[in-house]
This record gives sequence, C-alpha cells and structure tokens, in this order.
Amino acid sequence: KNRDDKDSFDTDGTRLFQVKGSSKDSTRAIQVVERASSLNSGDVFILECPADLWIWCGKFCSGDEREVAKTIIKRIKSADYSMIVEGQEPAGFWEALGGKEAYAEYAEAKEDEIHDPRLFQCSDARGYFYVEEVFDFDQIDLIEEDVMILDSYYEVF
Repeated sequence: KNRDDKDSFDTDGTRLFQVKGSSKDSTRAIQVVERASSLNSGDVFILECPADLWIWCGKFCSGDEREVAKTIIKRIKSADYSMIVEGQEPAGFWEALGGKEAYAEYAEAKEDEIHDPRLFQCSDARGYFYVEEVFDFDQIDLIEEDVMILDSYYEVF
C-alpha cells in the first residue's frame, strides 16, 4: 500500500532511511532527515540519491538489519547499490548528506527493542475489582463500561 506514491517529504531526490530492530521480524525502516547527524553506529541506513544508492552499515549493526536493508532497498529503487561500512565512506556519500557531521558512534541501548502491546480490562462487574489481560486483542475488544489499560511498554494509555 502506498508503495508507488510520491513522497512529499522529499524535495531534492535524496532520502535517508534508518533500518533498525532486534530480529528479522521486528526490523523496520524509518525515513529520517538526510543529514550525517541522523546516522548512528548501531543501525543500518539506506541513502537514496538521484545518481547513487548506498547501504551504510554502522559498526554495531546486526546481521538482521543488514539483511532486511538488502530487501528494503529493492522496494525503494530498482537499481544497483553500494554497501559501505562505517569508516570507509566515499566522498559522494558525505556530499549527499550535506557534509560530514558528528553522529552517535556507539551501540544503542537495548531499550529500542520492539515489545508487543498488552491490553488489560479493569472491572468490578463481579462484585469486586479485578484486572484481566486481553490476549490477541483488536479495537472491538475495548469495552466502554470498563476501564481499559493499553501498555505499549514505553507508555501506558
């Protein structure tokens, strides 16, 4: 869905995608600002320019991130790409990002792992207060008469 739509965020033909995750199933690509300061050593980045296409691998990235980047890059642009390792970037790579800048040169903390959200139903319909987890939930499982708690690991709603 929306794969062939033009990107209103991109105005100059250059786009930068951060590929991150802790496993093949949780790894995803997110478009970020195309500047060197957006890079970090713990992830893989895909840089698309009108004339070039690169996969940049940070020194602390995972093998899953590298493999997923190879799959994602085919959806971004069907062209040959260069895979580069942190510290061995060609001058054109830095030029496409507006020049070399400082970026996070360390592995990210494990807190960036993906965690499944959890839904809890709080009720007193049985004559006493109880909390029950709802598994494999959908929007239809939200009950207006009870208090529902959605735990997304980093935030609770």
